[in-house]
Amino acid sequence: MEVAGEGGKTLKGGVWVKSLETRPMGNQAPTRPVSAEKGFFSGGGNMVLKIIGAVIVIWLAFSLIGFLFKAVGTLLIIAAVASLGVVAYGAIKGKMANKQIRR
Repeated sequence: MEVAGEGGKTLKGGVWVKSLETRPMGNQAPTRPVSAEKGFFSGGGNMVLKIIGAVIVIWLAFSLIGFLFKAVGTLLIIAAVASLGVVAYGAIKGKMANKQIRR
């Protein structure tokens, strides 16, 4: 026994099932959903394209985050070397200042 419900759903055996045909609104003709039998290039691959697009977006985001971490790491190494250089220069310069003869 089939009973029509809202949103194009039909009750079949106690379970609501989405109907293949939607009801027209106003003067529109009834439409049918794209069937998976049509194949990838004729409209059946929309979900596959969404999944591939999501994977590419996630991959690009992780690539960008990885690049930023690598750049920050490189800058930290450069800053550490520069700091050691300044400390060494100050230590050498400080020892030379103490050896001067005062008048």
